[in-house]
Amino acid sequence: MEKNVTIENTYNKDVLSSNVIGMVGVPVNITSDVEFDLATITFTYDESLLNGTPEENLAILWYDEVNNEYVILDSETVVDTENNTVSYTTTHFSTYLVIDREIWYNCFRKRIDYRNALGRQKNPMILLLL
Repeated sequence: MEKNVTIENTYNKDVLSSNVIGMVGVPVNITSDVEFDLATITFTYDESLLNGTPEENLAILWYDEVNNEYVILDSETVVDTENNTVSYTTTHFSTYLVIDREIWYNCFRKRIDYRNALGRQKNPMILLLL
């Protein structure tokens, strides 16, 4: 299987994945020339380069091309703090990256109410054009 798998670092090549909130490390695109049932993706990390991210906050995120969204593999991610690895068993390859789940969730907890923002503007069209 290893001879048929390509792992490409897409940092600064895939602009969308290079700017994911809470990313730790770099995004990688994984492809395979052969079909498979299951594969385990394992990222290694250096604790000294986590910049304050607790190891237990690490999670794998994948880009769902069909639905054009990132999916956090929160409960499926296995963090091995002894061996400094983050793993996930998958049935398909795509773009994957490691994130700080706390930063990811905190970003999306902030709800913006655009209706109220529009109501406070003297000219709501200005807000829409900016």
